[in-house]
Amino acid sequence: MLNVLTGASARDTFNDMVGRVARLQPEARINGVTVQKMAPARRGREVCIGVVTDEPFGPVIVFGAGGTMIELIDDRAMELPPLNQFLARRLIERSRVAETLQEWRGASAVDMEALEQMLLRVSEMVCELPS
Repeated sequence: MLNVLTGASARDTFNDMVGRVARLQPEARINGVTVQKMAPARRGREVCIGVVTDEPFGPVIVFGAGGTMIELIDDRAMELPPLNQFLARRLIERSRVAETLQEWRGASAVDMEALEQMLLRVSEMVCELPS
């Protein structure tokens, strides 16, 4: 959830999220939530980093376009964990959004090393917590 600005809206958002999970995944166990300050809006790019469970393979790391573009252009590259820096870079390069991560339309290039580090952290999390 974005733009949660007050304590009351944080409480309501938490209750809505827990209720939604209980409806959609009744067997899920929620140990808590994490709240962090939203990054300031600059000329950034929206990307999606996530984990999906593939039936034969288990957890798979997904990277692609984020925000409103995610459904529109169906941009998802996938890689099995564990990732190393080479695999993280290749995962980014296989996505359609990769072309926009360099200098693009007046915006400076994305910090690719930071993006790779984020993928490596997600990979580490998946390896430590496969459930």
